[in-house]
Amino acid sequence: MDAEEKKRKRSEYNKRYYDANRQKLIDYQRSYRKTHADERAAYQKAYHAENGASRKAQVAETGKRWYEANKERLCAERRAERVANPQPTSLAAKAWVKANPEKVRATLKRYREKHSVERRSSARAWRKANRAKIRLRQRASPEKYREYTRRWRQANLEKARTLSANVSARRRARLSQSDAPGITPEQWSEIQEVFGNVCAYCLKPGKMTRDHVLPIIKGGLDQYENIVPACGSCNSSKGGKGIAVWYCERFT
Repeated sequence: MDAEEKKRKRSEYNKRYYDANRQKLIDYQRSYRKTHADERAAYQKAYHAENGASRKAQVAETGKRWYEANKERLCAERRAERVANPQPTSLAAKAWVKANPEKVRATLKRYREKHSVERRSSARAWRKANRAKIRLRQRASPEKYREYTRRWRQANLEKARTLSANVSARRRARLSQSDAPGITPEQWSEIQEVFGNVCAYCLKPGKMTRDHVLPIIKGGLDQYENIVPACGSCNSSKGGKGIAVWYCERFT
């Protein structure tokens, strides 16, 4: 009789013995655990102190392999559960988030760090596709957006300075490529007086900035005929847009 045959017969004998004495064995195990509780606790504590890290990693790896092997089934079961019981699932999720704020923050932080490039790209694409919606929100709550911008600049001072410097550098480069000579301080004062020292668009008084009616980026020239006074809000909002498109978006 070879080793495999002995192993098979031994396994069959053990199975028959267990089936015939199942309750007896269970009672014995319960009695043993109860009478040796302190010894078992001390052994488990020593074992975990010595092998805790490796055992934890082993359990995590086993769990990961099992999840990958059963991922589709688990996702299907969860989707079916959410469809069948949407309210309890939602309430349970909200309760867990409320009870575990530190875990939620840590999970979100790991996700943001891992997917930072994808998130920035997605955010840029969304902003580009939803500019009208963003403008409507900003127009509905201007104070809220101004406060948000102020806080962001305070928290990211160096980044804000770099962005501002980049914008100024691009603008100077475009102006340097223009054939127009620009305007003198006297001409700028004259333009402001012509418009009554108010914004050419919203008619509000205050500190004026130079706005190119036809933006430099679209071929406009830095010359007297193409410059009007504009408040900081209108000038910033108009940006590189044509005046007709921008005026309709902002004032209609």
